[in-house]
Order: sequence, then C-alpha cells, then structure tokens
Amino acid sequence: MSPLLSDTFQPRIDEFIEFLSDFGSGTYVRDAEVPTWSQPFDVSALPELKALIERYVLSLDHHCETDESLTQHISEFYQQLMLFNERRCPEAPIVEDEEIADLEVIIHDALRHLGVSSERISAIPSWEDLAMRHDSFDEVDGED
Repeated sequence: MSPLLSDTFQPRIDEFIEFLSDFGSGTYVRDAEVPTWSQPFDVSALPELKALIERYVLSLDHHCETDESLTQHISEFYQQLMLFNERRCPEAPIVEDEEIADLEVIIHDALRHLGVSSERISAIPSWEDLAMRHDSFDEVDGED
C-alpha cells in the first residue's frame, strides 16, 4: 500500500465501509421499525470487502504509469467486486450501483491526487461497461 494514498484515502475507505456496516446492521432503524426491518445483506462479508477495496485503491500508484496498466487494474478491481458479490452475497449483493458510484469517486480522486490527467481518468472503463461485457459473456456461456 502506498503511504501517499493510505494517509489520504484510508479514512474515506473506512467511512465507506462504516456506512455499509450501519446500513447492513440497521443501526439507523428506529425502534418502531425494527419488527418490519430486514437485513439487506450479510455484514460479516464487510471485512473482506474492505480488504479488497484497500488492495486495489491504495495500490493505484503502482498501476498508473500507462493507460493499459491503469485500465487493467481498474477492470480487475471491478471484476473482483462482481466475484465478491457472486461468492459472498449472491442473494443480496452489497456492491451495487450506488456503492460503485461512491467507489468511483474515491478512485478518481485518488488518481487526481497522483497527478493522473482528467482525460486519462475519463478513458477508464466504467462499472457499467464491464457489467455489460460480463452479462454478454454469461449469455454466450449459457448458449453452449
């Protein structure tokens, strides 16, 4: 992990996971709502998710030399998030579009912090791009 990124972005990752923990455990639910509240996902998966995010986000500085390296690193991160959802929480995914939007803000801010240009950042494939490719691979696999 890069000390440069860790000092600045570890607190943001911690805050992201804390929000998910509060949401997933229902700490925000009022007493009157408790009987009808149901847990949206298994919070026991959050430490693994946090480690995954830290591994990819806090090592961005090692992968931003070239466009190809950066794109590969971000694509691998998105793929790992998809696999995490499929493996740990297939019935109720933790990482959905809202969470991806939050993570993309953190990633883009980290890249700007490292001096990566806006043009290079905007060229990075989005979660949606990768998800569409993933779905099309599933469709092809299902036809065999």
